[in-house]
Amino acid sequence: MIGTIVAEMLLQRPAGGAQQWMEIGEGARLLGLSIRDLAGFLGVEYEIPEAPSTPDSTGWHRRKPLWLPGRR
Repeated sequence: MIGTIVAEMLLQRPAGGAQQWMEIGEGARLLGLSIRDLAGFLGVEYEIPEAPSTPDSTGWHRRKPLWLPGRR
């Protein structure tokens, strides 16, 4: 059940910000996975919020599972 909820939240690529990603991360940890592992298992890209490194940076960085090169 929780795996389905986490997968659905990840696939929706939430725009809710850091709090929503923290909730997804907690759900993944309950399953014994990281967000990266879960995304790789599902074969999807994901975005995570990070602190902006420059004043004009949005703070968002796209991540792809390392073992699925070129797959979108």
